Amino acid sequence: MESLGYGTHVTLDAFEAATVQSQADGQVTDLLRSLVNHLESEDTGQLTVDLAAADGVSAALLQGESQLFIHLFPADRRVSLRLFTRRDVPVSPLLLAFRQRWNTSRFESHISSISKVVEFNEAAMRTMLEGDRSYARARFAYLHRGS
Repeated sequence: MESLGYGTHVTLDAFEAATVQSQADGQVTDLLRSLVNHLESEDTGQLTVDLAAADGVSAALLQGESQLFIHLFPADRRVSLRLFTRRDVPVSPLLLAFRQRWNTSRFESHISSISKVVEFNEAAMRTMLEGDRSYARARFAYLHRGS
């Protein structure tokens, strides 16, 4: 993929996520695999990267024309999901599934048509995952400062 892609870029941030504490590293990657199956119809090769951090776990998955990143912050009961795909994606079912999966009524979403895309290589993907986790952490801190 080139460095900028056009398609559907969705960022979902959940607050007060009731089920975030019970997630293990492998379950997070399995969740991304189930999501990508709704986006990609063919098995065109899949690359996954997991990251354990002091404040939670993250995972990334790249397959075909889609990339997904998820970050869990159990102590704060927060989850961030970012996906980009060049496929036609109905957004409403994705929002509903996200809310139900994390048992939250509080979330923020952002949808755009352009995204920075990652190369299909583990080192580049790990670097982007680490940066994306830092950005999610900063976004949560900014959005809910003083609350």
